[in-house]
Amino acid sequence: MKIKNCIICKKKISIFRVNLPVFEHQSLSTTSLKTKLFKCLSCQMIFQDKKINYNFFKSKKYINENNDQKLLLENKKITTRSEILAKIINRVIKDRRNLNILEVGCGKGYLLNELAKMNKNLNLYGYDVGDYSKLSVFLKKNIFFLNKKKFNFKKNSLDIIVISHTLSYFLNPMNEIKKYKKLLKKDGFLIILAPNIQKNIFYTLMSDQKIMITEKNLQNLLSLSGFSNLLVKNKNLPREIICFSKHSDKINFLLKKDDKTLENNLIKLNIIRRKILKIKSNNISILGTNVNSAFVDEILDHKIRNFVSDFYHKNQIFRGKRVIGRNKLKKDEILINCITRKNNFLITKTTAKIINIF
Repeated sequence: MKIKNCIICKKKISIFRVNLPVFEHQSLSTTSLKTKLFKCLSCQMIFQDKKINYNFFKSKKYINENNDQKLLLENKKITTRSEILAKIINRVIKDRRNLNILEVGCGKGYLLNELAKMNKNLNLYGYDVGDYSKLSVFLKKNIFFLNKKKFNFKKNSLDIIVISHTLSYFLNPMNEIKKYKKLLKKDGFLIILAPNIQKNIFYTLMSDQKIMITEKNLQNLLSLSGFSNLLVKNKNLPREIICFSKHSDKINFLLKKDDKTLENNLIKLNIIRRKILKIKSNNISILGTNVNSAFVDEILDHKIRNFVSDFYHKNQIFRGKRVIGRNKLKKDEILINCITRKNNFLITKTTAKIINIF
């Protein structure tokens, strides 16, 4: 079926034909060397016309590998994404008791577990497409896994709903948000967590996302759904959108229409592509095991030797290649840095030559 209007606000759209590789979520394998994206001229939402396949979220392989993201802070301390997010949410909760909190896209319950550590007076619920119900975190007294999407919550019964990196996969995002709005108390918070494609441009190339989120189109979506919203910045999660939203009776508002994120990202990605193609060596490794790394690997036609990670485990494989530690590289090798611009922001040093693609 030919797409004629925005899936959010039904207004006119622009079509972008993208001649760059795109990747699926689970193993970051390449699904195509080109794609087509749509952008609304009104609410600025970016979306695809593909049907999303949720089966891989339910697979044992994905469930086993769906681990918390480790982060290296500037003081060299290692923490996790969930611990940082829990601290942000806990500042809102403060000392309030008996709050009901639902996380949609809870995975193994890392965020819920961190919240439980900080505040023992919470009723915590997790939902995910995959079945994580038998994991130890959901056997705790105040943390519950919901097996069915049809929740038994009463209207206006939840204090906080966290939609954690799942909004991009909703087939009808506005309908989903309005559904959760009915469950939320009038003074409750809807918290959206999502990758920010303005800060992580490679997420523009995820082939199995229905929508691609920017700060502006997310605020437009929430406004159209009856929410006021506040973006929260955190230096340890610079590439993530964290948005706190509340019920709003305000009818008149201005949509944010000067969003050029998609256009700018496509320009930057093509510049990076040309830079990568200029690298001439048979001893190339790539830093990271994410979509950035998959992009570099695809552009170099899979000729790289290894992927490199500071958090690798023995016998780890990514896109058919070994994952090794940075200290395993030798002087005559090249390490392509597609993760961070800060070369001193490392756990282990390397004697390899580092090439930054940004």
